[in-house]
Amino acid sequence: MATHHLHQPFPHTTSPRASKHFHAADDGTTLKAMLLQLTAAHPGIADYVRRTYSSYLAREQARVVDFDHHSKSIYTIRRIGEQAGTPSASFGTRRSGLETLRKIGKTICLSSNDTLGHEVQKQFQQSECFTEAMEAIVDSMNDEERAWMCEINDGRSIFAEKMEELRNLSADYCVFDSLYVVIDELYGEEEGEDGDEDEENENDDGDEEGLIPRQPECW
Repeated sequence: MATHHLHQPFPHTTSPRASKHFHAADDGTTLKAMLLQLTAAHPGIADYVRRTYSSYLAREQARVVDFDHHSKSIYTIRRIGEQAGTPSASFGTRRSGLETLRKIGKTICLSSNDTLGHEVQKQFQQSECFTEAMEAIVDSMNDEERAWMCEINDGRSIFAEKMEELRNLSADYCVFDSLYVVIDELYGEEEGEDGDEDEENENDDGDEEGLIPRQPECW
C-alpha cells in the first residue's frame, strides 16, 4: 500500500517562537521581507496591515511619554532621543523629551563643583550623544511643532529662552559643541535658508566689534 506523506502545517505553538527567532537573527529583516511579499500578493493582508498600522499610529500620537523623572540621569539621554524622535511620537512626547534633555544639559554644565561632575563634563566635551538626541527630536517635528515648542512658557520663560541659556552655559563650559545646530533647526534657521548663509559669510570673521562667535573654541 502506498504511503502518502502529507505536509504537516506549521504547529501554532511554535509560530511565535519561530517569529522571535527570525527577528533575533537579523533584526527583523526576514520578517519584514516576508510581510512585504504577503501584502503584495494578498490584498486582504495588505488592507489588514494598513489598518493595524493606522491604529498603532493613532495610539502613539495620542500617548504622551513623560521623561521628566529621567532629568537627573545622563544615562537616559540616547534612549530619550530614540523614543521621542520616532515619527509616530506625539507632540507631547517630543516636548517632554526636549524639556528633559535641556534639564539634563543644564545639570551637566553646572556639575563641575566636584571631581565626578568634572569628569562628566569632560565626557561631553568629546561626545555628541547629547546634541544628537536633541537633534533627533527636533528633526522629527514639523515647522508648526517647532514654533509651538519655542513659545512654550512654564511661567518663568519660554523654551527658546531656556535654550539660549543652555547655549551660553555650554559655551562657558565647552560642552555640546553642536548645540547651535539644534537651536538653529528649532528656530527654522537652517543654513542656506532665506539668505542666512550669505549673511553668515559676510560676518565670517566673527571678531569684529559687536560680533560674538557662534561656536566657542574649546580646549
